[in-house]
Amino acid sequence: MFTQTKIVMGILFILGTSWMPANAASSSKVGFLVVAPDRGFLGNQEVRSLVDEFKQAYPAALGLVGKDYTGVDGEYAAYLTRAAQELKQTGATEIVAIPLFLSEADPLLKRVVPLLPAYTGGLPVRWAPAMAHDYLIGQIVLDRIAALSEAPESERLILVGAGATDEASEKALKADLEQLLAYVKRYKSFRETDIVVYYDREAEAADQKNKDIKAHVLAQIAKHGRTLLVPVLIGPKFDHSMSLTAWLDGQFKNTHVAYKPDELLPHPNALLWLKKTANRETPLASSEIGVVIMPHGSTQPWNDA
Repeated sequence: MFTQTKIVMGILFILGTSWMPANAASSSKVGFLVVAPDRGFLGNQEVRSLVDEFKQAYPAALGLVGKDYTGVDGEYAAYLTRAAQELKQTGATEIVAIPLFLSEADPLLKRVVPLLPAYTGGLPVRWAPAMAHDYLIGQIVLDRIAALSEAPESERLILVGAGATDEASEKALKADLEQLLAYVKRYKSFRETDIVVYYDREAEAADQKNKDIKAHVLAQIAKHGRTLLVPVLIGPKFDHSMSLTAWLDGQFKNTHVAYKPDELLPHPNALLWLKKTANRETPLASSEIGVVIMPHGSTQPWNDA
């Protein structure tokens, strides 16, 4: 039988609370640096709106990085430095970076991660997990699917990712999409499922690789049964027509595919995910109260404990 301490610790873990000794809270104050891709005018408005809502409850700042990110001295250094300084001015003594990226395997995020300490003015940095690992993001995907699906048992579902730069990154990005697909399958049973990841247009041989992906998707659409094409990405969005999802729409608009240009953002769960991440990464203060949820009772000695 678990000891009382193990039971309480287990419940705190399930609730997503990051347990730390009481004196840890008094020795540090966490600031949250949301690292997000530069999506262009309309996409960045969506991201800023999300982070502004997050900032109402937590000390947070936004740092944008674009695919032209070249390192410590590049043009995006100013955005990351400014965000870190904003957190420092709120009294933060350490920074938790929250990647507004679907996957840790995203090639752009992988370039930023090791260099972030260069912008923080000496504040220690640790990274929270990317989005694909959380059920809240799986629920966004389910919502996108529900908006298209009519009879899952006779439909074909294709999840679409983007951002690969080589075969290794394509494989890694697919692995995180497979996590989300596994979550979807807990609630909906489709006739067939598939995952494709488009290449960044500046990647080597990107045109041919993306043509091959398009041919594969067209072959799937041509099969008997209805096909759903669901973007699972946070892509460029300069305006409604100059966006990755609009480009996808153009690729398949003359087919019978079921498609809507809805990305992961905007969605209410994105804010919930940020808040959940912040709760998990914030040390508890001695004055804070923990809640133990008991779905049923047991023997009297156990209940007393």
